[in-house]
Amino acid sequence: MNKNNNDIKIFLVIFTFILILSSCSPQKEVKNQIVNLLNDSQIKEVIALGKENEFIENYRIYEISPNVFIIQSNGTFYDSKKGIIVSEVLKKFYSSVNDKYDFVAILTVYEGYGDTAGIVKSDIKGVGLQTPIDNRQLFGLKTSKLLGFTITNNIDKYIDVYTNIEPILFELYHYWAMYLGDQYNCDKTCKTGLKINRIGHWDITVDTSTFEAEKRFVDPAGGGSFKDNNDGTFTYIGTSTPVNGDTARFSDVTLYLMGLLHPSKVNPATIFIPHENLPESFSTAEDIGKKFNGTKRLLTIDDLISLGGERIPSYENSQKKFSMAFVLVLDQGQDASEAQIQKMKYFGRNFPIVWNKATRGLSTLNGE
Repeated sequence: MNKNNNDIKIFLVIFTFILILSSCSPQKEVKNQIVNLLNDSQIKEVIALGKENEFIENYRIYEISPNVFIIQSNGTFYDSKKGIIVSEVLKKFYSSVNDKYDFVAILTVYEGYGDTAGIVKSDIKGVGLQTPIDNRQLFGLKTSKLLGFTITNNIDKYIDVYTNIEPILFELYHYWAMYLGDQYNCDKTCKTGLKINRIGHWDITVDTSTFEAEKRFVDPAGGGSFKDNNDGTFTYIGTSTPVNGDTARFSDVTLYLMGLLHPSKVNPATIFIPHENLPESFSTAEDIGKKFNGTKRLLTIDDLISLGGERIPSYENSQKKFSMAFVLVLDQGQDASEAQIQKMKYFGRNFPIVWNKATRGLSTLNGE
């Protein structure tokens, strides 16, 4: 197993999260006031009784539309140095909501932190992860269903609501990918001969683009798109061609890792191998149209199996229908703005559609 690949899961599971350990004192129910937080007659307050102990005080959970929730913090959800405390959010969420979700998308109002994802449990083999993984105790959970979560910070940072939905998609895939191959900047530490990994993403030199109706889409899991000039040079042509804000499709190689595409159906991706290393920041808009000298080779299903072994569970037995909750975390005493409310409802309605499109109709989320 490639050590580089194993180390990456630290990025996904632990480094931004802290576990609050406590010895519970005798529990006492605290009656919540029914607060019309969103000024919407259809708001449903879901079991909103907090439990009092050393850390846990009163908090409120509201379901504002199917699978969409708002949690008012009790002051334990956020640390100014470490950001969102995932263990506290998930414990509170699952103390009030049934264990029926595979993933939880956590959205916050906090600024200054990047988006990320975490694996709660996985038994998948052949994708580069050292499994089994079981972090339920780390997050203080008893749930048997939850697989992972995503975190999108500062829900207000995007004006375009569609753009705001993509960070969820671009983090969710981390449950399956990308953990194979050598890191793009390895030198003497290279082990596989395939520099296809850029810190949990396909490297920019891996062409992961797909086409639908002459529109080009690049994989949410990373990679790039290049034109072969047939003279020993290649031109970088950017990422996706947006179609009404729709920009993402998983490539065949990623769909295989996700268990959504049979190995026999996987078309190879192309690896463009520059004669000189590309700049660290390569892939910005300013790089579109730039040429470089190099060679190319195909990245085949045999390469993927050679790197990770056979995928288990196989395509025939892999999960393809998923469920997801969308949870907005507010500061203690903070009310959601109308814009935040509408964004959350939009996510609940439209992310399943985005997911189905991105997986090219091979997976559903929340029944869509």
